[in-house]
Amino acid sequence: MLTTPKARLFFVLFYFKCYPLQEVMGVLFGLSQPQVCLWIGRLTPLVNAALGRGLVLPARRPADLEKLLAGVPELRLLVIDGAERLIRRPKHKQRKKDNDSGKKKAH
Repeated sequence: MLTTPKARLFFVLFYFKCYPLQEVMGVLFGLSQPQVCLWIGRLTPLVNAALGRGLVLPARRPADLEKLLAGVPELRLLVIDGAERLIRRPKHKQRKKDNDSGKKKAH
């Protein structure tokens, strides 16, 4: 449980450093997933206030990239971690060519 300030600090910093699933956080800290969600919601504003800015989590949409770069000017190197996803094979010949990844003959 998160009974001490030290445990709470470790909990929230571990969350922002590793960004695991809430279910995983629950197993590691002996909490249920709703309790993890509650503690993250309670502790995040405190950490943001202590740092003077919001912590940067992985962006979920490419459109958020410009907002992220504008909000963190000291960010000089950006690494995008992603995976190719299969899509439906287009019927149009040129679209097939445009969408071909070149790997494993997949689209």
